[in-house]
Amino acid sequence: MKQCQFLMSNGDACKRRAVPGRRYCWQHESWLFRRIILFAALLVVLFLIGMATDPRPRAWVSERLDGLATTTVAITTMNDTFEDVAAAGNAAYQEGRYRKARAYYQRALTLAREADDPYAEGDSLWNIAATWYLQEEYDKALEFYEQSLDVIRELGIPRIQAMLLNTIGQVHLDQLQYDKALDAYEQSLAISREIGDSAGEVMALNNIAWMSSKEDALEIYEQALTLARESGDGVSEVMTLTNRARYTEDRAERYHALELYEQALETAHEVGYLEGEADILVSMGSLYYTLNSLAEAQECYQQALAIAETLGYDDWVKEITDCISALERELAAKD
Repeated sequence: MKQCQFLMSNGDACKRRAVPGRRYCWQHESWLFRRIILFAALLVVLFLIGMATDPRPRAWVSERLDGLATTTVAITTMNDTFEDVAAAGNAAYQEGRYRKARAYYQRALTLAREADDPYAEGDSLWNIAATWYLQEEYDKALEFYEQSLDVIRELGIPRIQAMLLNTIGQVHLDQLQYDKALDAYEQSLAISREIGDSAGEVMALNNIAWMSSKEDALEIYEQALTLARESGDGVSEVMTLTNRARYTEDRAERYHALELYEQALETAHEVGYLEGEADILVSMGSLYYTLNSLAEAQECYQQALAIAETLGYDDWVKEITDCISALERELAAKD
């Protein structure tokens, strides 16, 4: 947070923190700005009071709240740059405040269009879509992902286009729209092959394999593994081995899945992919728990926790710690 830029009568700078996204602290902001903010806050309070008795559906309420957030952000960032607004959106996004983040991204989108900057426009549309996706508003997410895809196509950035098609495929998959998901993945695969993007090709193959029959899936995973190894892409190799294990687990072949997880874990260790190691260990811990092998599950979680702490991933640390705590309570109850 920036320091207030107001200069006192003696020439010293004000020592207070500036209002987020503004130049001055609350005390030294303009009278008009303060009146607008207080009025907006009053509107929010009145709206929430009315919402408690309003019979209209949740979607209408969500739209109204989004409108209020967007209006408030537009007022408080009227003098800010695209970079400042986008950064504020990213901060809110990281904190899980998706409605607030979306309001900033909407403002960033407006600024990008005013500046006729298609790169910033495509980025903003993608960010808005991501907030909708994380709130499980899949139709809204698709609407903005498709808009972003149109911009990226016009800019002629095929690698990013292929990445976004993978994302769109995932949204369709979450909606159980399998044909549309497969179509998006196949488009992504074709683009990646055309431009020689082996990592993108491996990603698309993994997505297609997940939707395929067992015989076809195993063949596709082998294609992806071969490509990853030939290109020396250790991360893609670990991803494919892990996905193959999860595919097997999902089809109730749990002991075989453990063998495949072990292969993935060994490869992740060999290539120095710590994030992959932690992810696989958590999956193994969960599978051991399902198999009622609680001591083995605990060991996997403890190893994953050590890696997460080394990486400084606080969210992972909390999630794994919660798993360990629940497991320890269950072990104590059995003693």
